[in-house]
Amino acid sequence: MAGHKYNVPMPTFLNVGAITRTLFQLITPSTRRLWVPEFHISGRSVSSTDIPYIVKWVRQTNAGTPTTSITPAPIPEGYPPALTTVASGFSAEPTDGGVIARGPWLVSPVGTLFDFQMPEGEELDMAVSSRLGLVVICPQACDLVASCVIQE
Repeated sequence: MAGHKYNVPMPTFLNVGAITRTLFQLITPSTRRLWVPEFHISGRSVSSTDIPYIVKWVRQTNAGTPTTSITPAPIPEGYPPALTTVASGFSAEPTDGGVIARGPWLVSPVGTLFDFQMPEGEELDMAVSSRLGLVVICPQACDLVASCVIQE
């Protein structure tokens, strides 16, 4: 797939309480589609009794109330800036459109790296002017960090 690639990193671990939480939301512009060929999520627990959390990509219908934006970094350096907007740190969760685009997966929070690379031609895709959230459901408090690669 041709196009520019960008890394979308969460800047730090996020302590997610025993709730459903959007780690970040991708928002496409009105002029460009987007593909997600891979994403990564990890936890930093050391307790073997911690319960796995659920990870899924969800089509979202509104912005919620984000407190932070993430700037996608070009891969390789020198590409033009991404047109896609990335929101994070929600004080009010975005509305779930009821469509799970990929997942759900059950992931252990104990020192794990969950790396999912989608087969070529089956990348997660987004239409123009749409929203897609990386959502976790944690049964207990856990520290998580995530990133993804996007292609415009």
